[in-house]
Amino acid sequence: MWAQTGRFVHEIERELNGVQLAEYMAYDQIEPFGEQRADMRSASVCVTLANINRGKGKRAFKLGDFMLFTKTDRRQTVEQQIAMAQGIHAYVIAKQKVKKQRG
Repeated sequence: MWAQTGRFVHEIERELNGVQLAEYMAYDQIEPFGEQRADMRSASVCVTLANINRGKGKRAFKLGDFMLFTKTDRRQTVEQQIAMAQGIHAYVIAKQKVKKQRG
């Protein structure tokens, strides 16, 4: 939200009081702007193309199928975080082995 204003956070904090900030955030909930809005525009193009080209009898794609970030994204469980960390670790180790082999 701050990126769209072209100003630093400390500048906006000086210029907006709490009520104005709350109104700004409420407006963003009703009429999204910025990166979320850009994501929606891109997703609408993708969903249109996907639905035009989907096979007969296949379910229609939804906008959410192509959204990169949604407000309904769920938080990862501890187990999911551990699995992700282990996967990253395994990748780094494998990359180091390849680098050593190549000299």
